Amino acid sequence: MSRSSTRNTAARYMFKLRLFKNSNRKPYDIEIGIHPILESVLAMHKVTAMTYLVTEFGKPFSIKGLGNRISDWFRQAGLGHLTAHSVRKGLATDVAHNEATDSMLEAMFGWRDAKT
Repeated sequence: MSRSSTRNTAARYMFKLRLFKNSNRKPYDIEIGIHPILESVLAMHKVTAMTYLVTEFGKPFSIKGLGNRISDWFRQAGLGHLTAHSVRKGLATDVAHNEATDSMLEAMFGWRDAKT
């Protein structure tokens, strides 16, 4: 297998995300492995760009726009009391209670130090 095909194969199973904190001044890039079930669902859809979630106009969401859209999805699901932040915080708490180390939490949530 050539070097370029190895790189392309590896990228197929990873999400590359850019997290923003502190009013978007310090972006933090992370890569997250894709679960095989999600991989099979994504494989059913035609990939036309490097962005999976797009607006009704086919453009990538802005940070605020994606947050608003996620809130809309929660309301449609009857979970209007949830926000993207509350779900992320709950997941971090659950993972921490299940014995994740500080390093694991930092890697999973894009934190730069354990005090976050």
